[in-house]
Amino acid sequence: MTVQPFTLLSDEQLEPQAREALEGLPPLNIFRAAAGAPSVLSAFVDMAVALLGHTELPAHEREIAILRVAHRTGSAYVWAQHERLSLLLGIDADRIAAVRDGGKTVDDQLLCEAADEVTAGTLTPQTREVVLDRFGHRQTTELVLVLGWFALVTRLVASLDVQIEAAPAFG
Repeated sequence: MTVQPFTLLSDEQLEPQAREALEGLPPLNIFRAAAGAPSVLSAFVDMAVALLGHTELPAHEREIAILRVAHRTGSAYVWAQHERLSLLLGIDADRIAAVRDGGKTVDDQLLCEAADEVTAGTLTPQTREVVLDRFGHRQTTELVLVLGWFALVTRLVASLDVQIEAAPAFG
């Protein structure tokens, strides 16, 4: 039996509401993949936008956490996208590379530990207490949402075999 690759739908194949939702978004294959489920595409995009641009969790910490999820799940797609974004945000390459080994700074190590736990299932009470002490209630909640969301995203891109774009969408 030959397994057919999963292909992203062309504009002509998309339902009108999906085409409309993709307008104005960066040309990322993750959005094109999610467009195959048009009734949830807008919510998918809204959640991504909220987590990437409307939280109090500092962007550098968010990106370290996302990179760790990408590393732990083996998601080359999420790693590539967020490595680019991290560099654009001014995170140095050594700090990014250190994520693979558990983090460069004490905060990065904590973020990596939290990412490892949430990716595996749940944040332990011990780690949650340390994260709460360091980041407070709101940012801890945001961190767990980011970790859970990107665990979902890594599973989506793996399950649908979403490929890294030939040309960077940003950067």
